[in-house]
Amino acid sequence: SRSQIRRAIKDRGGALPQVAAATLDDIEPWVADMARLNQGRHTDNAWDDAAFCRFVATLAIYSGASLVAVFRAGLDAIPKGLVAAGKAIGLTPWQRFLYVRAPMMFRIVLPSLSNVYVSLFKDTSLAYVIAVPELTYGANWIKTNTFRVIEVWLVVWPMYLVTCYALIYGLRILERRFSLVRR
Repeated sequence: SRSQIRRAIKDRGGALPQVAAATLDDIEPWVADMARLNQGRHTDNAWDDAAFCRFVATLAIYSGASLVAVFRAGLDAIPKGLVAAGKAIGLTPWQRFLYVRAPMMFRIVLPSLSNVYVSLFKDTSLAYVIAVPELTYGANWIKTNTFRVIEVWLVVWPMYLVTCYALIYGLRILERRFSLVRR
């Protein structure tokens, strides 16, 4: 069960397993509460520092939980033989992590990281819900004041599309650079 898994993770000791025990299921209700906290607080003020800070904190915690899950899976995917080989040649635990586990983990998690980063970029469009000015907020403001719905979204969606493709392209170059087999 889920509680047994959490107990097993916490029994390992240390701060990282404690953080890893907080799954996305635990964080998602908090994100929804943060959105509800600001509902109906739309103001004419172009910049609300408190709303911006709450949005950044919420997005950071949510993305952090996703990244913890990705990196934990990457560390678990490293073959035990590689770590044992590092131990056999006399590497300290820190050196084994730095020279054996971290490079392999990075290569393993890079495709998942690209998914997380693109998702993080797309999640920023949710800031308009709590009156933080960004692209979607501006588009909704223009749409509301000019009644030009189609024109506004025909300008906004290519911006998101081009930015997402640029992110994906950059991360794909990074994947090729760090892959074991050169393509």
